Amino acid sequence: GFTFMYIYLLSRIGEQMAAKMRQDLFTQIVVQDIAFFDENRTGELVNRLTADVQDFKTSFKQFVSQGLRSAAQLIGGSISLFMISPHMAAIALASVPCVVMFMTYLGKKLRSLSKSSQAQAERATGVCEEALSNIRTVRSSACEYREMQLFEAETNEAARLAQKLGYGIAIFQGLTNFFLNTLVLSTLFMGGHLMSTESLSPGALMAFLVASQGVQRSLAQGSILLGTMIRGMSAGSRVF
Repeated sequence: GFTFMYIYLLSRIGEQMAAKMRQDLFTQIVVQDIAFFDENRTGELVNRLTADVQDFKTSFKQFVSQGLRSAAQLIGGSISLFMISPHMAAIALASVPCVVMFMTYLGKKLRSLSKSSQAQAERATGVCEEALSNIRTVRSSACEYREMQLFEAETNEAARLAQKLGYGIAIFQGLTNFFLNTLVLSTLFMGGHLMSTESLSPGALMAFLVASQGVQRSLAQGSILLGTMIRGMSAGSRVF
């Protein structure tokens, strides 16, 4: 019953939000001056109404559904770590704020890359839409080859920016996994030292490792969700 209501409400809220966003955006576009339509291609505007809103809706639903679960697991796991061994938990989590600050900085860079990539994709769509909607003019002017060259250049640039964004996200998630694996190894080393001094029992160390693995999975999922959120925020910045 809970799963049904959860999925249904999330889907309903997401679809209603997307419909409202499209309606408001269309209203804002229609009342613009003619100069606005001279500066913006029709394909770019249509892309904002369709692809950008869809990307934002998908990111919102995924972030809410998986983000809440990951946050709950992270909070619960952190509490368990402090209950098992406050000393080990404090040392293991001491580096988290510095890592979060670095990841936040990297996330801002990725948002800028994502915005540029999606804007370039809109330009490529605009070139295609303009050529096809005026195909008679293109044919009568014998400009087919020029339009093909223009579209090829725009799509190649869009692909280059998308690949650059993918490279940045790969670095982001790779660094996150490296930090998490380093955290586990340091926990093992510290736990072994505490066991040698009889400050920690083997059972408590195993319980701590199990809880830390849960925290690790939550943080890893959070890094993936952050990549999704970056794309959603970039799409939303062009809609709002």
